[in-house]
Amino acid sequence: MRIGIFGGDTAERTIDDVIEHARLAEGAGFSSYSLPQIFALDAMGVLAIVGREVPRITLATGVVPTYGRHPLTMAQQALTVQAASGGRFKLGIGLSHQMVIEGMFGLSFEKPVRHMREYLAVLMPLIISSGGNSGSQATSLVIRALALRELRLSDWWRIAVRELPTGLTLGAILGVIGFTRIEIWQRLGLFDYGPHHLLVATTVGFALVGIVGFGSLAGSMLPFLLRRLGFDPASASAPFVATLVDVTGLIIYFSVAFLVLRGTLL
Repeated sequence: MRIGIFGGDTAERTIDDVIEHARLAEGAGFSSYSLPQIFALDAMGVLAIVGREVPRITLATGVVPTYGRHPLTMAQQALTVQAASGGRFKLGIGLSHQMVIEGMFGLSFEKPVRHMREYLAVLMPLIISSGGNSGSQATSLVIRALALRELRLSDWWRIAVRELPTGLTLGAILGVIGFTRIEIWQRLGLFDYGPHHLLVATTVGFALVGIVGFGSLAGSMLPFLLRRLGFDPASASAPFVATLVDVTGLIIYFSVAFLVLRGTLL
C-alpha cells in the first residue's frame, strides 16, 4: 500500500517552506505530496520548483479548479511541471464550488458537467492525436496517387479494403503497447491507476484501435469524396484531416470509456 500526504494551503508559507515540507515527506516514506489551488501561491508553479529540488516523491495537485483557467493554459502548465519533475506529476482538476466560482470569481457555474467534459477533451492529446497522424499519412498518399493518375475514383473500394485492416492492425499494436505500459507501470509501482487499472488499460487499448482504424479509413477516403464533389483533393490538407479525425476520436474515446467503465469509474 502506498500512502500520500496532503501538503496543505500555501498561505503565509514561502516556497522554501514547501520544499522543506516535501523533502520531509519524501524522507518519511510517503509516496506522493499534493498541494491545493486556493488563494495563495500557484500550486503547479510551486510544484515545478519542488520537483527540481526533491528528486523522488510523486507530486500532485489536489485540486486545481478548472474555472478561470483556460484548458490550454492548464495543459501547458501541467506539461511544464511534468518536465520539471521528471515525469512525477499528477494533475488533479475539479469544478470547485458554486459559492467560490460565482461568489468570488464572478463566473457562471451553469452546466458544470459540460465544462468538465471540455477540459477532459483538451487534456487527452496523446490518445487522440494518433488517429490524426495516421489519417494525414493516408491522405497524402492518396492525393499523390490521384494527381499522378495512379488511382481513379472507382478504386476507392480497393483502397478502403486495404487501409481499414492496416489501420486496425496499427491501432491494435498501439493498443497493446498502451495496455502493457499501464499494467507494467501499475505492477512496478511507478504510477497508481487505481483499483480499476485493468479497465483503464482496456479502455485505452480499444480506444486506440478504433481511433487509428477510423483515422486511416477516413484519411484515405476523404480525397475520393472531395474529387467526387468536384473539389480539389489537395484541399484535404494534413491539418484538416487531423482536426476532423481528432474531433471524431473524442467521440470514439468517450464511447469506449462509457461502455467499459460504466458502473465503476463512470
